[in-house]
Amino acid sequence: MNRDNEENQLTGCLILLVDDHKDTLDAIRLLLEYRRARVLAATAGRDGLDLVARHHPKVIISDLSMPQMDGYELLEHVRELAPEEGGDAPVIALTGRFDAEEQRKALDAGFARFLKKPVDPEQLVQEICQVLQFG
Repeated sequence: MNRDNEENQLTGCLILLVDDHKDTLDAIRLLLEYRRARVLAATAGRDGLDLVARHHPKVIISDLSMPQMDGYELLEHVRELAPEEGGDAPVIALTGRFDAEEQRKALDAGFARFLKKPVDPEQLVQEICQVLQFG
């Protein structure tokens, strides 16, 4: 898939970012907005869950390690929502703890993809395009 198609696929797509590190949120938000996506952001899992229920994003990108509600708990709560409430949105895991065991655990839990921090911008866009195509 070429870059122009990827940019076009993200145009107008509502994406939710959930990460307790504001710098990570800001960097990914800028990347996705440059690709013409509409972006919501939350620095906590509970806030992210509220945004899912209110806005029904097409894709969710969540850090795995967050205080109070981690990415696994967020995914679990999202899946409890009805599809029309955003409960079927693909969720991409984002983590600084990149190892085979963590990747297996995340994919077994139901994450659509597993990406390491710092995230490669092109890989992130490619993964989003792929989950949109198959999701």
